[in-house]
Amino acid sequence: MKKQQTPKEQKPKGKENSTDQLDKKLGGPNRPST
Repeated sequence: MKKQQTPKEQKPKGKENSTDQLDKKLGGPNRPST
């Protein structure tokens, strides 16, 4: 759970894309909307 694994906050453009990758890396605990 590094800060670089949370690009959704820095890149709102690819929020869905980044969140999807985070979901696979962290297991889904970082999924706010999706």
